[in-house]
Amino acid sequence: MKAKKHWNRRVLSFLLALAMVVTQLGVWNVGKESVQAAEDSVIYSDDMENDADENWDVAWKTLEGVTVERSANQGAKNNVTKWWVFKSPVENQVTITRKIQVTSGSYIVSVDMDGGNVSGNIQIREENNTQSKELLYGDWDNFKTTTDTVKVENDSEITIQIRVDLQASGWFDLDNFSMVKALEDDNDTDNSTEYNLQITADNTTVEAGDTVTLTAVLKKGQTEITDLEAAGLHLYWWNNTTGSSAERFCTEFAENVRDNWNK
Repeated sequence: MKAKKHWNRRVLSFLLALAMVVTQLGVWNVGKESVQAAEDSVIYSDDMENDADENWDVAWKTLEGVTVERSANQGAKNNVTKWWVFKSPVENQVTITRKIQVTSGSYIVSVDMDGGNVSGNIQIREENNTQSKELLYGDWDNFKTTTDTVKVENDSEITIQIRVDLQASGWFDLDNFSMVKALEDDNDTDNSTEYNLQITADNTTVEAGDTVTLTAVLKKGQTEITDLEAAGLHLYWWNNTTGSSAERFCTEFAENVRDNWNK
């Protein structure tokens, strides 16, 4: 009975050592993947520091006395760089539109705004789908951010339209417009950075001549990895008693059980 307990501990020690090695390899591998995803995420951004390019379309209901310019205001304390200024001395409406080519996936659209005597929304249109969200804004030099998310099923063109109604002497400013491709939904792709190795033995209390079968299941988050080579991972193991590894383990493990049984 004493020998059985001794080899029970040895089998468990082996399982813990193996789990540690694969976890270390997995964490190193996923770090590289995360950096690549972050670099590729921004689809379009405009910080308003330069003049609006030709792909922005600005349309007023009436052009009477309106102001449209990108400029900084020396009196500002919170936002000291340029923003996009819109003013109208009369009751008016303006639409600001941009079209962006995208691939399938989820996208986050955001824009900063301050204003007075205005109300509006941001619309995102993709093929037959249109969604709208009310614009958030603070008072002058106190920008607030409106954020909306759209999921695109196929490669297509997205139309983003900011529509604002202005009362007489209404005004607003826009800044930091961006469109970012979000990480895939966990239901579609598991983007977890955590690896989990589960190793089970069909028998942890052995006698001389017994065969112990070990089953290893490696998961990244909740997704099981069945092809280590395709995932860029390697699985190593060794015998703590002899220092041997890989294919020789099973044979030497059985021999050590027999050799140590009578000690």
